[in-house]
Amino acid sequence: VFAYVLPLVDALRFGMPVAVLFPITMPFFLPFLWINMLFQSIPFGQVILFFGMQFLSANAELPALLRFNLRQAIQLDIAILFPTLFSLFVFRGEMFEEAANAV
Repeated sequence: VFAYVLPLVDALRFGMPVAVLFPITMPFFLPFLWINMLFQSIPFGQVILFFGMQFLSANAELPALLRFNLRQAIQLDIAILFPTLFSLFVFRGEMFEEAANAV
């Protein structure tokens, strides 16, 4: 489950407008917001975790299922990167700033 924390936190910015529109869903987002704040408090925290997951997924001593989940989480994180970059270039980050300021 820990392997999927990075893609989940990266995808959180797409779920925040739902939390703003429907405040009853905010309790579901709060634990992930705390994890996101932890990643942001560590300089390059997400990048370090990303490369750490890549390193661990190549370790043959780890169980195959764990390595598979780490690789899948890395692919999910890369897949989430493209809509994030698209929205930053098209909307210039306004969509995410409004959602972050509303919370």
